Amino acid sequence: MLKSIKTIIRFVLYELQEIIEAIIRDWPGRLGIVIRRGYYRCRLKHVGKGVIIKPGVRLIGSRYISIGDYCTIAHNTMIQAGPPTGLKSECLYMENPDYRWGPGEVVLGRYVYLSANCYILGNGGIYIGDYSCCARDTSILSFSNHYRSFKNPSDRSIYFTHGSGPEHECYLSGPVVLETNTGVASHAVILPCVTIHADSFVGIGAVVHKGQYPANAYISGTPGRVMRSRYEEIAPDGNAH
Repeated sequence: MLKSIKTIIRFVLYELQEIIEAIIRDWPGRLGIVIRRGYYRCRLKHVGKGVIIKPGVRLIGSRYISIGDYCTIAHNTMIQAGPPTGLKSECLYMENPDYRWGPGEVVLGRYVYLSANCYILGNGGIYIGDYSCCARDTSILSFSNHYRSFKNPSDRSIYFTHGSGPEHECYLSGPVVLETNTGVASHAVILPCVTIHADSFVGIGAVVHKGQYPANAYISGTPGRVMRSRYEEIAPDGNAH
């Protein structure tokens, strides 16, 4: 009986929280920004000074999310954080030595700008460095279901879907690190276990696969490759190269 009462109380509290968050999430105008900032300071791991969270933003796994000073998260962006729990499906976990934060954390540095409709799937861990920007409709995935089994690639009972049962699903996990002043253009996709070093730029629609990408790189294509330097280098003679 006592167990049933506790279950009911937990259910009611959860539903109340969802209702409150739904109201706060879409509150318009400057007052909405102030309310969201105050609310998420109580819910997230860290919220810095001057943070702007615009209407429609959805933050899942709040205690694993940190937002640095003067960040902006634009309309309808979704951030999901927290290490996957109770996962019974096959999963390949890849290590990224550049990631220094906790499992499943999403950490935004200072002055990060996430444009409208960004999708940040951070269950494998994501760090976005200071002064970085993700343009509209970009996706950063540190955790994703995979299209086939790693152990048995010929197994046709592995589906690219959710909810079909753990024996039919396969996942890929690996932290993503975008260092200081990384730009990501619209519709680009960054896949698990990627590090993009400082001052680099990812072109429109690029698909960046696992690996290390050097500083000051312009990355483009599918799969993403370094095409040239982002910024021109100044030679000792004063000429740009």
